[in-house]
Amino acid sequence: LLRDGGGSAKIFAKAHAAWLKEPGAFRRRDDALAKAAFPKVPTTGEGVELCILLSASPASNPRETWSAAKQRQKGHSDQWAARPAALYPFKRRQWFDVCFA
Repeated sequence: LLRDGGGSAKIFAKAHAAWLKEPGAFRRRDDALAKAAFPKVPTTGEGVELCILLSASPASNPRETWSAAKQRQKGHSDQWAARPAALYPFKRRQWFDVCFA
């Protein structure tokens, strides 16, 4: 469980590069955050599952929670740009779905 949206995943990957290459040692959660951090780690198997959670810090504001105007200004046009999520419930849902599932 790497819990700051990817920063700790980068540190982990650098520190344990050889271990990550061991067949069957790890599998990653099949989601965008884990895929971005560990693209070569398989999503299946019996190894330790690598999960990445958004930072719980109020200072960390993922794009899905930006205002609609700010997202359109940056060129986004998906469901989050149409209706941004509230920050706390968005992060809380991700923690419950990934960590406590």
